[in-house]
Amino acid sequence: KHSDSSKEESLKNQSVQSDFGARKGMHVVFLNVVDTGHVNPTLALAKELVGRGCTVSYFVDKKAQPLIESTGATWHPFRYPDTDFTGTHSVLDEASIKRWVPAGTPEADYAGPPHGYVANARRYVPALIDDIGALDPPASIIVYEPFLAGALV
Repeated sequence: KHSDSSKEESLKNQSVQSDFGARKGMHVVFLNVVDTGHVNPTLALAKELVGRGCTVSYFVDKKAQPLIESTGATWHPFRYPDTDFTGTHSVLDEASIKRWVPAGTPEADYAGPPHGYVANARRYVPALIDDIGALDPPASIIVYEPFLAGALV
């Protein structure tokens, strides 16, 4: 009895896996920071999705473009209205410090991530919304780095 149940469970799992792979036409969009420990774990997944017939778009800093394109995915930049930078800022620039940090706040309270990710999201989100909206086919699912406050929009 136990072996019959195990066989049924195994067949059920194979069916679920093959159903996902059969969804050609899906468009999976990745939004990520350029750090190796964040990008590298997604590369095999992006390659597998492309191999299964999915369209894969990947938004990340230009430094990772060759890695992204080696998976068969299409690289896209995060676009800013005032710079050619293509990634996500993890620290606050002087203008953001002046605008968002109360005078007298110790630097240790705002230096480094996640503060820069949150403050700079307001700069790239309008273009990101436009870019994702212009994807063809439309995005089916978005896989995002939790540090990216703008990805939640």
